[in-house]
Amino acid sequence: MSKLLSKISNKKNLKIVFYVLKFVASGFALWYIFVFFGKEEISESIKNSNPFSVFFALILYIFSQYVSTLRLNLIVKKAGIEISTFENFKLYLIGMAYNLFLPGGIGGDGYKLLIYKNDYNADGKKAFLALILERAIGMVVIFILIAVILSISTFDIRYKHFFWIVAPILYGVSILIFNIIFKYFKNLFTRGMIWSALIQVIQILALYVLAYSFGQTNWIDLACIFLLSTIATAVPVFLGGLGAREFVFGLLATQVGMENSVAVTLAVLFSFVTILSSLPGLVLDWFRKRSNINQIKI
Repeated sequence: MSKLLSKISNKKNLKIVFYVLKFVASGFALWYIFVFFGKEEISESIKNSNPFSVFFALILYIFSQYVSTLRLNLIVKKAGIEISTFENFKLYLIGMAYNLFLPGGIGGDGYKLLIYKNDYNADGKKAFLALILERAIGMVVIFILIAVILSISTFDIRYKHFFWIVAPILYGVSILIFNIIFKYFKNLFTRGMIWSALIQVIQILALYVLAYSFGQTNWIDLACIFLLSTIATAVPVFLGGLGAREFVFGLLATQVGMENSVAVTLAVLFSFVTILSSLPGLVLDWFRKRSNINQIKI
């Protein structure tokens, strides 16, 4: 019994350590950004931001999460999970809140996995593979888009005009690997990639709305920086990805003729949009838990 308690305690302590490390990493990244890229300039740019642009970007971002739900629905239904799009959308929003506000917990995908198993009697292995596949497809599409966009960007990279060749190669290799690892989900990969591309296009449009309010119109380069920053936010060393996007934007801004302060401001505003879009998930989670408690009382 004491050994079991010791293991549980060690796991909890490990989660706390990871949480603290993520907090430190995000804090350091934000500190570095504001100190070296101009705290006053960034603060002034944020103050001068257009609230209507932020609102419209928020609407677009939430819509992208709804499209993400449609992609997830396509995959989980193949795993035998019969869930409505509306219920899955609520789970998606709650998952976003868990990833951002509760990074030391089970995480958004872990939460969805529990709900699928407990409320929909899903096969644990198939549900787990469905969630992994959704993430994998999304990441592959981001790399494909980066390869294509870099080839037509103004980035000073040697042989960049040949980068587009990587796209069909990456697509073919990923389909081959997916067919080996995710045999149960055959015939979904291309459709999942189309949904993923649409998700990224909508989020890029959200960034464009913010950028246009600052007079930025170098759309190709902005899209490339955005996708690179999205990969950075997926690295599990930052607290909900905070600080990662801002760091990438600030680092690459000068290479495309953009002021560091403006680039960082765009990243900060986009992060603010993601935080706002995650708030409904906290409310939905509270209502869900309250409903479960009431059912137990009855």
